[in-house]
Amino acid sequence: MSKRASAPPSHSGPPTALDPMAPTVESAPQRPLDATIAALPDLPIVTLVDATSHDPFSLASGEVSAGAVDVGPGELGALASQARYDAGPVLGVGGMGEVRLSGDTRIGRRVAKKTLLADTDSPTARARFLREARVQGQLEHPSIVPVYDLDLDPQGRPFFTMKRVRGDTLERVIEHLRRKDEVFMKRYAERRLLSAFMQVCLAIDYAHSRGVLHRDLKPGNIMLGDFGEVYVLDWGLAKIVGENPSDMAETNERLSKVDEARPAPPKMGEAPFGPEGLTSDNAALTAEGALLGTPAYMAPEQILGHDAVDARADVYALGAILFEILTLSRLRPGTRVDEIMRAALSGVPTQPSEHVPSIAPELDALCMRALAQEPEDRLSSARELAEGVERYLDGDRDLKLRQDLARTHVERAKAFKESEANAGGLVKAEASVDVANALDQSPRVMAVREVIQGLALDPEDRAAQRLFVELIVNTTEVPPEAMPELERARDKARAETLRSAFYGLMAWLAVLPLAFVIGVHSKLAVGATAAVDVMAALFALFYSRRQRIGAGVPIALSVLVAATVALSSCYLGPFALVPTCAVSAMLIYAMHATPYERRVGVVVFVAFTSLPFLAEFTGVLGRSYVFEADRLIILARAVALPETATLLAMLYSTLSFIVFSAWIVGRMRDALSASEQQKLVQSWLLRRLFPDAMAER
Repeated sequence: MSKRASAPPSHSGPPTALDPMAPTVESAPQRPLDATIAALPDLPIVTLVDATSHDPFSLASGEVSAGAVDVGPGELGALASQARYDAGPVLGVGGMGEVRLSGDTRIGRRVAKKTLLADTDSPTARARFLREARVQGQLEHPSIVPVYDLDLDPQGRPFFTMKRVRGDTLERVIEHLRRKDEVFMKRYAERRLLSAFMQVCLAIDYAHSRGVLHRDLKPGNIMLGDFGEVYVLDWGLAKIVGENPSDMAETNERLSKVDEARPAPPKMGEAPFGPEGLTSDNAALTAEGALLGTPAYMAPEQILGHDAVDARADVYALGAILFEILTLSRLRPGTRVDEIMRAALSGVPTQPSEHVPSIAPELDALCMRALAQEPEDRLSSARELAEGVERYLDGDRDLKLRQDLARTHVERAKAFKESEANAGGLVKAEASVDVANALDQSPRVMAVREVIQGLALDPEDRAAQRLFVELIVNTTEVPPEAMPELERARDKARAETLRSAFYGLMAWLAVLPLAFVIGVHSKLAVGATAAVDVMAALFALFYSRRQRIGAGVPIALSVLVAATVALSSCYLGPFALVPTCAVSAMLIYAMHATPYERRVGVVVFVAFTSLPFLAEFTGVLGRSYVFEADRLIILARAVALPETATLLAMLYSTLSFIVFSAWIVGRMRDALSASEQQKLVQSWLLRRLFPDAMAER
């Protein structure tokens, strides 16, 4: 019966990308686990690979055995009382751990069980061992081998179990492809390898998003399954961003002591796997005791031991793997660790196309961008590398051609735009005008058409984005070719104004019958007011139904309406009813008027509303107002003013003006809101499509 891990210690504060706090082991050292982990150097860990082998827990066909899943009554208690994992064959031995193919007696499945070696058991080794299990276990991704359990065996040694993986390592695949093995050449075409490489890049990008650097990426740590699975193995050298950097002072000294006679790669005819199909760290690629991974795939800054190594170091390793996929040869083919590392620091590596000239230019350039000597010149993320491979696989091989064509369209658009601004400009601009005239299109329309074609070819072209925004958004002048359409829009707006005026005039005409109810003193004044009102209403109705409405129509209507307002002074004088009528009428008139029409309208209304006062002031008409002490007496010239009828008439007119004014202003506000909303949506879409170009406005 194995000892169990104690409950996890409680800790507060926000978790890191991967929380190192987890259950401690009873026999573990007293030093705080996270402090122990932070102080430890990185140590290489053996790569675990399980090839097809005899498995007593599964059928030969790979099907699930009914006996392994059926549990009878009382068997659960028996399962709880026995050791969970049986001792299977050794799969491999690494720097700290031994891996066995073990059976999980409770679930009925085979797992890979990694146990800390007895001769390496120490507080430091335990902390590193637990750290490896927890880092790998917390990276939950389809391409990262899941950790099932973490516990102590009967001898008190820590172990963890993980999924048993089957397939071929990318290292083995490349080796067989290099030997032109027909079976492997048929099974692993370039497209399949590149698709698998994309999955690896995305898995590494996921780890980076969780704050974890792998630091030991190589073909031997990538497993390709028979059913499309892809796994990134061996997270023993993983680093959590924010940890104290490892001390690199002894790197060169350690590397100088590496034994040159390390195990060589398997020869033809030899099995590349150890017992039960495990690979081991073969060849002079990973130095025992070296700090940061496999020199053949390490970035220059990683070899130099820079503290600020970031995700771009993994991108470099992925670039080295891509190089090997494309050329079937290593980026650094040396056999000695110091030789490989010096080659890495000597300068820019050779391009894949120098080894295999038939390599697609897109992949050649992409690989070199990932292998840039300086991190700032490198691809910024593993996802960017995956997306580059994806574009190639999607058939985007004509990228350069499309970019050149896009630039041609942008230059044409600029020429059309220049020709519109300066008809007598450059010869190129004059040629653009000739083309536009031949197509019966304005230079601006042709410019927009050209820039749209450029964006269709290359949506990321900044020059095309800026020009498109300038042509669409930063335009205040109306092209001459657009004037007819603008006039049609103005005619439509004028027709709307005429209809509103008609409704207002008819509402005012409805007040006239009340004059006969309250009593008429001057039939001439009342009749003249009604006649001019009817004339203005019919004028508005007639022209509102015309397709073409000139600028003179609204001005003529303003004269008729202003005359009606002026004649209304015969009821309550020039200051009791006339101003309200004038304001309402001016609102209708100004709603869709041009600046010139508004200026003319203001002059007309001011003149006509001032005439009654001037006529009374000069004695042409009788006075409408008499002032006595603290009283103002209204002398109505056209109608009598009985109390009840007059109050009702004044109430009707007041409410009518309120409702009608609210209706007019509301329609104006709705039209303005619709226009603002349309512009806002257009601006929002443009900001999403061209954020940089819109930010420059």
